[in-house]
Amino acid sequence: MHLRFLQRIVTGLSLLLILLSACDPIQSKTSLTASQEQTIVDLVEKKLISASITGVSMDAIALHVTSISSEPLEILIPAGTYFLAENPSVQNMVARHAANASLDPGAILDIKVEAACASLHLAAPGPADTFAMVRASELPEMGKVIDQLNTTLVDYPVEQAAVWIVTDDASYDELGMLVGGSPFGQPLILEEDAVRAMMLVEQAGVDIRKYSIWRDRYALLIEVTEPDLVTWLGEELGAEDSSAPAGGFQATAQPTAAGSGKEISQFAYQAFGSSELSATDWSAMQATGAPNTTDCGDLPTAWSSEHSMPGATLKLFYEQAVIPTRIVIYESYNPGAIFMVEVLGFSGAPAVYQGDPKVIAECPYQMIIDIMDVKEPTAAITLTLDQENEAWNQIDAVELIGVLP
Repeated sequence: MHLRFLQRIVTGLSLLLILLSACDPIQSKTSLTASQEQTIVDLVEKKLISASITGVSMDAIALHVTSISSEPLEILIPAGTYFLAENPSVQNMVARHAANASLDPGAILDIKVEAACASLHLAAPGPADTFAMVRASELPEMGKVIDQLNTTLVDYPVEQAAVWIVTDDASYDELGMLVGGSPFGQPLILEEDAVRAMMLVEQAGVDIRKYSIWRDRYALLIEVTEPDLVTWLGEELGAEDSSAPAGGFQATAQPTAAGSGKEISQFAYQAFGSSELSATDWSAMQATGAPNTTDCGDLPTAWSSEHSMPGATLKLFYEQAVIPTRIVIYESYNPGAIFMVEVLGFSGAPAVYQGDPKVIAECPYQMIIDIMDVKEPTAAITLTLDQENEAWNQIDAVELIGVLP
């Protein structure tokens, strides 16, 4: 009797242990982990899935995922996941936004991820291009910018501009490489897109001033109209430290009327014409830098509009904002067609010269404009020409002289 009683006790304890084992919190936790959301990189590393990655377009990438797990899986592709092109001539890509998917045991799934390109001067990715995958870019700025992009609602061109600014130090001209429809389509990243991208980069805690696009700030300022962008860029320009000369200008020896500032002389670093004879010779960029056209004539080292018609304009931009005191325009062919000169300030673009066009025999010719009544800084000048009664007027350089504010 005692033996049977002991056997019953042992059997009961065994059953109890089995029941307790089934309710073991450690085993439950293991089962839960298998179905919890995990990043795609973690799942690949744990050999729970395999993934092949191919390009789609400049704004998306495709993942072909196969489950090799006996458990259902929840997949997370975090924003900032970085995709390395296996072809070194193709751009890398970065996930702009997170993507989620559920995967049953043994199932196959295709996931399309919104992405941006991250190697501006390389080829656009396509369906034939394959990629490896890592958790994030090695650039710490990239993670900050991606996080900021996911706290705001902006269009793809703004997101792509922000990424190229931090990965490729892209200027505004370089951002224009993103076009729509075909390689010969219109640029997708416009001035307001670029400024919004600059603002988002700065809001992400990344100093926008260290990037090349900051040199384009005055060129962009005159094109933007959205109030928040005008306010932000105006405040950033107003906060600039102008106490030390930069490389694009030289300090003059003369004392200044303002007393506290130093008078400097500088030539434009960037220029845009309403038209130009070509993208190289006679282009607007020929009017940047110090004068280099020593003779009078139709020479390719100066800017010329495409047609000798009234209303042609040349916009020039300078490294340093100054309170202007003098402008010197170096005309190298058919001088005298300039009838208006404006300077860009925070409150507008006042004309500092207006006059009738006239034929000037002296050539090359320096048109000198002394400025007395402009009291706010400028770093941009617009020239307007009337060439109706003359052949092409050509401009070699435009010198801006002024006092540092």
